[in-house]
Amino acid sequence: MRIGLVVIMMLFLGSCAIFGPPTELDDTKGLSAERIYEKASERMASKDYKKSVEYLKKLESRYPNSKYGAQAKLDMAYAYYKQQELQLALEYDGKFAGALSFHTLNLEEAKAEIGYWVTADIRGKGIATQATKLLTEYGFETIGFHRIEALVVESNKPSLKVLSNAGYQQEGVLRDACCQDDGTRENMIMFAAIRTDWEA
Repeated sequence: MRIGLVVIMMLFLGSCAIFGPPTELDDTKGLSAERIYEKASERMASKDYKKSVEYLKKLESRYPNSKYGAQAKLDMAYAYYKQQELQLALEYDGKFAGALSFHTLNLEEAKAEIGYWVTADIRGKGIATQATKLLTEYGFETIGFHRIEALVVESNKPSLKVLSNAGYQQEGVLRDACCQDDGTRENMIMFAAIRTDWEA
């Protein structure tokens, strides 16, 4: 069994062909690494972080070994920080298997919220639990979080199990905190992992 976390923003891992060759609708078609970097920098300066990340992903994918490709990784980290989100993809046996993220980042208070989902074909195999453990460990050891939270709808029993098995502690119930598509409300369960408990 092989589980891997692939950083979509390609900050810590190698390039990916997701953004591959330019298409006809791509405004970076035929542009040099330097010019794509300029476009990304212009968007960053105007605080359009989402568009800046799009340019930086294309740049890093097409020119991974250039000085601009290397700089793109750092700039993407900054842009994701400004958007208060770190997105990742889950790979299992060489195939896309889901997504994980840290969102609602608060670096001053050293905390974030973790989120995840996995494809139906790998559910029930412990993969989500292992991926959650890996990302949590990364959050504590590499990013330096002190607290990582998770909110789960009370009826989502598999997700509650993932968090419990991954080492998170249930802290409370947020009554009627989630409004469903049909208008009904449901409780949310608050879980958290604390760095000092995790290291014990």
